[in-house]
Amino acid sequence: MYETNVNSKKEKLIAVGIGILFMFIALILQGAVQLIPGIYYILKYGVTDSVNILAKFELSDIIIYSFFIGGTGAIFQEGLKFISVDTRPKELAILIGLGFSIVDIIILYGEAVPTIIKEVHALIIVEVAPNTISSLLFHPGTAMLLK
Repeated sequence: MYETNVNSKKEKLIAVGIGILFMFIALILQGAVQLIPGIYYILKYGVTDSVNILAKFELSDIIIYSFFIGGTGAIFQEGLKFISVDTRPKELAILIGLGFSIVDIIILYGEAVPTIIKEVHALIIVEVAPNTISSLLFHPGTAMLLK
């Protein structure tokens, strides 16, 4: 470990940047692993049949598929969050978690805004606001717990 001034603006910005960087890495790895079932079905059944078969699997075995999607997210995001906070002082863990939240919220709004622009649905707004709040609570909170 090295000595650092955790109260300096530079160290705080670096901590948020570390969180942003590690969240991007986690999402890239997570996305690659989540493609494995699709690639498997394409290799096994061909492109035309695999779309229908995979869609049927996703709907018929929704619990298993949900655990797979959620599990890969948990493994990569929380694993990389642990690695990112493990090397930094504990006072900076919340800021590293904030970096994870920033990426999460940018992606959330990136997916929601085009839909809101086309037509405003109260349901979309009701989904976006709580997800923003939960992300701001979840990522910094788990970063502090992991430290």
